[in-house]
Amino acid sequence: MDKRIRALLPHLRGRERLLIRLAFRRTGLDPRRLPEEEKEALEGLLEEGLVVRVENRVRLALEGREVSPTEALGQEYPHVRHLLLQAGKALPSLAHPLAREHPVLLVRAAEAALPYGRRGVPAFLLWLPRVAAWLETYGEEAAVNALEEAARKAREPFPYAERILSRTPAPKEKEDGPYLYI
Repeated sequence: MDKRIRALLPHLRGRERLLIRLAFRRTGLDPRRLPEEEKEALEGLLEEGLVVRVENRVRLALEGREVSPTEALGQEYPHVRHLLLQAGKALPSLAHPLAREHPVLLVRAAEAALPYGRRGVPAFLLWLPRVAAWLETYGEEAAVNALEEAARKAREPFPYAERILSRTPAPKEKEDGPYLYI
């Protein structure tokens, strides 16, 4: 929080002070730790719908704006939040279904992009369609395991994960065996 705003806080009423503090705290505030004046203001703000209770915390209500699946996932995994948000903006038709149906895979793919440093966002966006193809071909568990191992061992995890998966038989090959055409 800016020094100038912090200097103004003692001069504001409880309601305004609470709204400003909530605006600067994305994770919300614990209502049990609020000063008495702010606790009284909190009840009015809850009734007005400006503030919502989420678990044991209070947050500003995001009025009229639905949180996308990638944003929600980014809130749960702040260390890869920027990558998930970029994927949600650049590739929404791919990233949003993955975030809803296979969140662990999307998070592991984002974590695999971290070793790329500044090139992480473009690498993540470039490889995300291949990660989705891995899901179709090898299944979620195999793709997640390959990404986890690659993120631990390789400097450039995506090609390494692809090599790991290329040695993994596809689920149909496991059940029926390889097809030989004569």
